Amino acid sequence: MQIIAVTGGLGTGKSTVARLMNARFGFPVIDADELSRWAFSACSSIISRLFPEALAPDSSIDRRIVAEIVFSDARRRRHLNQLLHPLIIAVIAFQIIWHWLAGASRVVIDAPLLFEVGGGLVRICRRFHLPVVFVLVACDANVQIARAISRDGATRAAIEARIDAQMPMAEKQKLADRVIENIGDLVALDHAVGRVVEETGPGFIGRLVSWIIWPPLIIALLVIAYRLGE
Repeated sequence: MQIIAVTGGLGTGKSTVARLMNARFGFPVIDADELSRWAFSACSSIISRLFPEALAPDSSIDRRIVAEIVFSDARRRRHLNQLLHPLIIAVIAFQIIWHWLAGASRVVIDAPLLFEVGGGLVRICRRFHLPVVFVLVACDANVQIARAISRDGATRAAIEARIDAQMPMAEKQKLADRVIENIGDLVALDHAVGRVVEETGPGFIGRLVSWIIWPPLIIALLVIAYRLGE
């Protein structure tokens, strides 16, 4: 089984690329953003104590306020990540093994902060030539900001703060195996996705090795990546 790890910046279209891979090729998608929301809800009682200023009158947590805080305060962002990431990584490992057992040939992970959190995993995969392809979805900075404002309803300043808190796109491009420039329409993006899928397909030896080593290896790699990213 091969893993296609899709990442990118805020508003670049990484989730659209993951959905296209699912719709066109049938690859199952593990959505790290969705898992993040689940982990946030599961840890809400702790988060409410860490971010009391984000509590609404009904005692619910305003995620938008939490986002504004952590994207401007590295220390509090690190505390939140240390709380949520172990849960997210554990579920990702479980889902990878589940798809492996179900016979999936390729699995897509939609992971916004892949390079920020999993830089250690990238280095390990490269060093041992593991069947993981890192795909970066990029676009012009002004387009990125406009998309994020339209989608999230946040101010330009808030969006820029969130982008500044992420790894610069130029650094991400150095870590990626493939870069998809999302600068056209959906048809152009679909063609670009098709090319990446065709160009990165695993050979027979790669498929054989991955079927043998994935279960214990994935768990070990994700744990190591988390520890290196702390």
